[in-house]
Amino acid sequence: MASIALFPGAKPTPVTEDFSIAVHDDNMEQEHGANIMRTRFWDPVSSDWTPDRFFDVAISQYYCPFVCE
Repeated sequence: MASIALFPGAKPTPVTEDFSIAVHDDNMEQEHGANIMRTRFWDPVSSDWTPDRFFDVAISQYYCPFVCE
């Protein structure tokens, strides 16, 4: 390990249980809503699908948010 070579006299840092990815993700979802990178909001077969996301009130039509050119 590079840290042993760079800091030979350093004591190892103990791992704490204070931080949890699952707890962090839950807190972020509560504060900011669902993470669209982990949902399938675009898939009609998924329970995450929300067609309201694709409705544009300015033109009163549904649209595709994924630009494919």
